[in-house]
Amino acid sequence: MSGEQREAFPTYARLKEWYAGNDDVAVLRFPHPDGCSAPEAEALTDDGPPQLLLLYCSSMADVRLQNRVLPQARAGLPQRLQAAAGDGQEEMPDGWRPLQHVEDPGKPGSSWQTRLNSVLFQAEAVLLDPVSRRAWSALAGSVPGRTPSEAATEVSVRGPKDGFVEQIDVNTSLIRFRLRCPALKCEHLWIGDRSRSKVALLYESSIANPALVEGIRRKLQELKVDDVASTRQLQDLLVGKSWTLVPLTTYTGRPDFAVQCLMTGRVIIMLEGNPTAIVAPANLFLLMKAAEDLQSNYMYVNFTRLLRYLCLFISAFLPGLYVALALFHVDQIPFSLLATILNARRGLPLNVEQEMILALLLIEIFREAGVRLPGAIGQTLTVVGGLIIGDAAVRSGLVSPVMIVIAAMTFVAGSTLVNQSLSGAVTLIRFYCYFCSFMLGIFGFMLAVISVAVYLARLESFGVPFLAPLSPMRPKDLLNGLFIVPFRRKPERPGYLDVQDPLK
Repeated sequence: MSGEQREAFPTYARLKEWYAGNDDVAVLRFPHPDGCSAPEAEALTDDGPPQLLLLYCSSMADVRLQNRVLPQARAGLPQRLQAAAGDGQEEMPDGWRPLQHVEDPGKPGSSWQTRLNSVLFQAEAVLLDPVSRRAWSALAGSVPGRTPSEAATEVSVRGPKDGFVEQIDVNTSLIRFRLRCPALKCEHLWIGDRSRSKVALLYESSIANPALVEGIRRKLQELKVDDVASTRQLQDLLVGKSWTLVPLTTYTGRPDFAVQCLMTGRVIIMLEGNPTAIVAPANLFLLMKAAEDLQSNYMYVNFTRLLRYLCLFISAFLPGLYVALALFHVDQIPFSLLATILNARRGLPLNVEQEMILALLLIEIFREAGVRLPGAIGQTLTVVGGLIIGDAAVRSGLVSPVMIVIAAMTFVAGSTLVNQSLSGAVTLIRFYCYFCSFMLGIFGFMLAVISVAVYLARLESFGVPFLAPLSPMRPKDLLNGLFIVPFRRKPERPGYLDVQDPLK
């Protein structure tokens, strides 16, 4: 038995019940042209002869509703639509298309409501004919949106200035504009039992590993949640490990970088309403890359990449190393430097570990304030506030100048990291290393470094080790991950992604 036989056709009373409390959802009734010759449809109406029902969302409607949809609904549109359907035409007249009735096996009896919701809140109007038991939909407005602009999370100097926006179709077009081949596949899925959020899964079918694509597709289809509001929530649901210290997927707001990832065999996941796309799988080497790398001289890019890795270690481990040496192993510090440190600490009321935790907390407070406040105000507060409070702390004798230098080096080194999620993970590693160092000295510092390395080596992102190609070691992939080669040479795609075409 079909789904239409199991479930009654929507009536005016049922529609008003479904959308009770939604004042921006309008249900209009028009006399049916065949009302007098269709007594079998009397049961489908709530009062009197059959009537046409027009359903739309007024908050999303525009002049198209008044100029096209309403006049067509009053001018015998159902007969023309039925005639077109009877002739086997796939294209309906005047931009209307049939609204297919799909039974939802997970929620029996709710298929009509689910289908209506999927088009109603996409700025479409729905015309329901109780006589023929058919429904059609047409565009009656537009979903609010904005034009592509430069991504706020990734600065573009020489690269393109168009970035992702909140509409999936616009984002997909930005990618297809750069990758004009039918092998670029785009699959649409809907997740969230209540929100019905649209998700786009993009991959290059001739490059990406089919097992990787199938695994991500299956996870998206099996999600059982009411609502997914952000890409961060979607990342946690896909990875299945909410308590990981480092991100196992990355994000991008630039379509050119998304195309780079697609061409290496990775998968792009976009969530409607979010201006960033998820890139999977991700490892440490991908998190350290910048979208602007391909726009600069390759020798300079290779130098800056090495500098980023150096800054990663400085930001994570420098405070802990300094505390371990200053508290437990002063004999390892050069004599001239030790004399400078002791002279600067003369008369200070706080010991080294208290100084360090105070300086680190001040740095994090300034960082958080700079992020939350508007752009110009946040930058001014971070610079001016840091100068004033840092100078006042030194003059008042709370902290030593050496400690301010260590904290400033840590902050600046952490600012070179491209991925903000990785920057947050480095902050947690920094405090973990600091606590181990001031309790156990250099032994605690080495214990912290080794434990972090072991933890990262055990992580996997959709079957790809997080430290690949460093662990397990792949020398050729390691060099390709650290450096970029001149564009006249044909580089190889990462072997740890198990792609179908290894050469670019």
